[in-house]
Amino acid sequence: MALNETIKIRRSPAKMLLLVFGAVAFVLVGIWIGYTAYIEEGPGSFGLFIGIVSVLFFGFCGVVGVVKLLDRRDALQIGPDGLFAPDISPAVIAWTDIRGVRLLEIKKQRMIELVLDVEAHRRLPRSRFGRFLENANRSLGIEGPCIAGSGLDRSVDEIADLIVERVQQAQETPSPTA
Repeated sequence: MALNETIKIRRSPAKMLLLVFGAVAFVLVGIWIGYTAYIEEGPGSFGLFIGIVSVLFFGFCGVVGVVKLLDRRDALQIGPDGLFAPDISPAVIAWTDIRGVRLLEIKKQRMIELVLDVEAHRRLPRSRFGRFLENANRSLGIEGPCIAGSGLDRSVDEIADLIVERVQQAQETPSPTA
């Protein structure tokens, strides 16, 4: 594959719709739990609290899913200069800044962790969503930015292979200043 070719990876509408329906189902379960607990135990019960938290959390997930479903932009661009992942950063991550790629699976959710050069990791601007995810992932022991595989039109393995191939090609190509 040529290093100057750009590969665009989009979100799969079918997968995103499935995620939205799952969020709606959990919101309904949360309403049922909260309502049942309120009727049986009254206000202030633990079940009511769980129901409210479930509705808020999965409602938020559903809203994010609908936004992603309606977003027609590319989810990822694997280009000649680097990886553009708007959920992570508004800037392109240069291939030479990526030191490695790790495949992760947390509760059956597959993702790709980008192991960046320390200086590149420090200077990489993050999107608001990227900062939120990075802080949440840090509690799981994940240090680098992650690309979630859910909702994309290609498999995590295929995307990881494309990234590794580009990183290796960039490392083998001599820099113009050398």
